[in-house]
Amino acid sequence: MFYYKQKLPEVQVEHKGIKFGDLSRIISKSWRTLSEEEKKPYNDMNAKDRKRYYEEMKAYQSSKEPSKESTEESSE
Repeated sequence: MFYYKQKLPEVQVEHKGIKFGDLSRIISKSWRTLSEEEKKPYNDMNAKDRKRYYEEMKAYQSSKEPSKESTEESSE
């Protein structure tokens, strides 16, 4: 995703007027030509962002769960 976001403006300039799906194919092809070493910074950013997302979702889900007290009070 980070690679895509970085490359999109560049590819849009190089291929003015091209359809979105075609832009995605060009960027995907470019990604496949990168070495593992070139992909590493993007993979690291993706992993870090994935971890952030799951931590935020866990906090969000736990904030939505009713506490034991409020559940007992509402059933009385």
